[in-house]
Amino acid sequence: MPPRRKKTAAGAAAGGKAAAAAVGKAGFMPPKKPKKGKKKTPIMRYKRYIYKVLKQVRPELGISEKSTMIMNNFVAHNFQNIAKEASILAYYSKKRTITVDELKAAVAMVLPNLLADYANRDGEKAVSNFEGEASAKKSQGRKRGRGQQA
Repeated sequence: MPPRRKKTAAGAAAGGKAAAAAVGKAGFMPPKKPKKGKKKTPIMRYKRYIYKVLKQVRPELGISEKSTMIMNNFVAHNFQNIAKEASILAYYSKKRTITVDELKAAVAMVLPNLLADYANRDGEKAVSNFEGEASAKKSQGRKRGRGQQA
């Protein structure tokens, strides 16, 4: 059953004094404010990346939707745990920024031994690649000079 409509100024004029009193002095009802509730946190979806990694490792295999959701939850859960531990470590060291050191320690605390070693090694490799690309872009910008475009 649809919800009942509220009376407007036109409906109040036809309804008499009681309806006019419900509408108010200005002749219209102010819109209701939406209820403020707890906002849902957005769910991170890693489906695309899980599929890409699977195809890099085992190109002949596929993955079902249910398995993808399980892996997505696994990745999201580990990400939250690592971020939480890193923020606690940054708080204890009285820093406002999470640095590489806090992330390395958090990974070592959350993941098992060998997996933590692999994760830290690959993380260091990714950071060095990123820094190399950033410095290459800066040096290319200096060589071109002002006013010239790529």
